[in-house]
Amino acid sequence: MKAGAEARVDGYWAEVFEVEVARIWEPGIHTTWARDPWPGVYVLVRPGVVRLRAPGRERAKLEPILDAVPAEDALDAGRWRVALDAFSPHVLGPAIHSYRSDPVASDPSDIAVVSERDVRLFADEVGEGEFEESGLADATTVFGMRENGRLVAAAGLSVWMAEPSDIGVLTLPSARGRGYGRRVAAAAVNEAIELAGIARWRSLASNAASRSLARSLGFEDRGENLGIRLSL
Repeated sequence: MKAGAEARVDGYWAEVFEVEVARIWEPGIHTTWARDPWPGVYVLVRPGVVRLRAPGRERAKLEPILDAVPAEDALDAGRWRVALDAFSPHVLGPAIHSYRSDPVASDPSDIAVVSERDVRLFADEVGEGEFEESGLADATTVFGMRENGRLVAAAGLSVWMAEPSDIGVLTLPSARGRGYGRRVAAAAVNEAIELAGIARWRSLASNAASRSLARSLGFEDRGENLGIRLSL
């Protein structure tokens, strides 16, 4: 990843955790008691670094709990569910954040921007759960591939850091294993890099297909996280 893109990623995380950019990857466990009203705990992990973000107004209740979770369990969703049981936690993740700032080799034939109507029909066909997880629901531009006129694979660009740079990809189950996902993803990645200079890829750590596709496209992992919404 280019130095400028790397600096943007570090700047993004520094803003999330309200810390100076130079300190974002300091080794150890660090907690930010945030001023905003989001009712939850955000966990970010890189080798040797754990960053936690929690609502400052609830510090007295949450600090003893957060302090009791060791670094090696920071991404253990089950551990957090038990530790925060009194707050009815809804845990999302762990998810891996990956980035790329150079274009990828692509084959643009048979790939085109698709309409909102086609995206809605595609969502109905794949099912709400997979569609939501893919990130296509928030896409401002969607690239698609068709088979006999039917949309079988789609990759979208959503806004991240005020730029269309977040990648979401989904292929119909019946069309998987044919390389369609990689082709539409490459189109979206190159569009993001042309427009924003960077592409971001997020996927659940358990989503082997998405992780494999990200690696095949040369994305660099730069952080794994959990989001834990609480009833406060």
